[in-house]
Amino acid sequence: MNIEFSYLYRDAGNFKNFGTVVFANKDQTSLEKLNEMIKQRLIDEMYFDAFNAGVPSLFFDDYDEELDHDWHEFECINEVESVPTDSHRRDITAFISKLAEKPA
Repeated sequence: MNIEFSYLYRDAGNFKNFGTVVFANKDQTSLEKLNEMIKQRLIDEMYFDAFNAGVPSLFFDDYDEELDHDWHEFECINEVESVPTDSHRRDITAFISKLAEKPA
């Protein structure tokens, strides 16, 4: 089974855009373990920089630099039979490692 990573962007007005990316799970790591690994690498176990993580940003067209922020929110992961959609063709564990990296 592959892993669908669900996340969202919440702007300053609390409007939300939702997105998903499907990753391969070559080692068949359990959802419980993957959740734990993800949360350990997020800011306050919830936030991450989509650009740095290499997933599509979900900003609204009317992004306001003075009010809005760059962080996206982790929502959940699920096992899916869908084919991977990650443009970098990463395994879920490679993506999780990227979550912990600081922007260059």
